Amino acid sequence: MTGSSPRLAVFFANAGHTLTHLLMLLYPTVVLALEGRFGLSYGELMLLALPGTILYGAGALPAGWLGDRWSAEHMMVLFYLGSGAAALATGLATGPIGIAVGLGFLGLFGSIYYPVGIAWLVRNAENRGKVLGWNGIFGTVGVGIAPNVELAQEAGISVSNGIDVDELCRTSAAGVFAAGDVARHPNPYCAEPIRVEHWQNAQNQGAAAASAMLGGTEPFAEVPWFWSDQYDINLQMAGHPLHWDELVFRGDVEGRSFSAFYLDKGRLVAAVGFNRGKDVRGARALIEARLSPEPAVLSDESVDLRALAKQK
Repeated sequence: MTGSSPRLAVFFANAGHTLTHLLMLLYPTVVLALEGRFGLSYGELMLLALPGTILYGAGALPAGWLGDRWSAEHMMVLFYLGSGAAALATGLATGPIGIAVGLGFLGLFGSIYYPVGIAWLVRNAENRGKVLGWNGIFGTVGVGIAPNVELAQEAGISVSNGIDVDELCRTSAAGVFAAGDVARHPNPYCAEPIRVEHWQNAQNQGAAAASAMLGGTEPFAEVPWFWSDQYDINLQMAGHPLHWDELVFRGDVEGRSFSAFYLDKGRLVAAVGFNRGKDVRGARALIEARLSPEPAVLSDESVDLRALAKQK
């Protein structure tokens, strides 16, 4: 990929987001078929992934350093070749030790993506807000390729892109509830039912499900939100941009301190911020209040979006 065009670089960076989520999260599903083969429990087999999980985090620092000092493009080549080889080695393993070693290398090579791939993506992107939106979609594809709904299907529970639940986290089976990454739920702030793969949603929706089990009638309804720290960049998103027709920027895009607001037919549906947590919190409040300021207001840095939301 040396000397590649910015468009090609963006494509490979996005594809890498899909790959890293897919490979790291495939094992917890595959392991269901290994219990009988190796005579180990699910918990014992999941422990084999521990070295890979540790290396996935610990390897990010040296990977980022090499990406800066050596070459981001070469590091991404290493990410693709190494991840593929590690996945192949894990698949061909004949025992628990071989699986643990393969998953360890999978975590090590996977650790390259976030500190190198995201920085590479930003450097090559022309419309960064749009490109990061697509990158989030690619990452969701990687995580959500196969939601673990097999048990629900066997029980005759309604499933689609996840386990279908209502606003009280109830499935189609009486007395059965679902929450978290696997639950596809109606959201009053989105145009269609969604699944959200983030710890805050899992925590809050789990609490809502517990309340409903105890007879509570308060619907689960919150504006989706996530955050991630990538070196000197704090990335946050509020809302769920399933559809949009206008993108409004605020701040310094070149300086990587900006926000991008997603509008659909004039309605604010989502916002993403680079080192702009205050803007994202304000946008989240506006979405929750169902307020849609004019694009000129959203782009005006002198306007406090949180104060604007309180004026309803």
